[in-house]
Amino acid sequence: MYIRRTSTSSNKDQYTYRLVETERVNGKVKQRTLLNLGRHFEIPKSEWKALAGRISQIISSQARIIASRCSKDTLLPESTYHAIDPDSLELVRPRCVGVEHLALHAISHLGLDKKLKELSFNQHQLGASLGNIIARMAFPASERATHQWLQQRSGLGELIHYNLKSIKKGGDGY
Repeated sequence: MYIRRTSTSSNKDQYTYRLVETERVNGKVKQRTLLNLGRHFEIPKSEWKALAGRISQIISSQARIIASRCSKDTLLPESTYHAIDPDSLELVRPRCVGVEHLALHAISHLGLDKKLKELSFNQHQLGASLGNIIARMAFPASERATHQWLQQRSGLGELIHYNLKSIKKGGDGY
């Protein structure tokens, strides 16, 4: 595994950088691009070998972990697998949780959740407060749009184990 600098076909003065692996296929040596590093790869050439070596170590250690966890004893019998057509899949209530999870982590790190509990917030008040705070962080909009976002697009309710649909628009908490 190594890093290769290649001139672009459109302009011979511009280069792209790629992480490349060499392998033998039917007795012939072939190079396979593992990762396109782009045009703005600014790591000095003197460090390329070390970087490629470290990436190789990480990949091989991950492969060992995967192999150890996927031993023949842990695999299910072939009769339990079912073929599916990806085009036939239908999303039902898709939700995002990434920014909500990050916001919950920040709230926990700051101790805000504990402070709200110390102030004797009940489950409903805590859910409404966290919903409002996180919605303002993740989806700053009007109160109506915030309520709609929490109910239809956010997975925050699942993360805090509270049914945000029980909060009524305008009165209870918003």
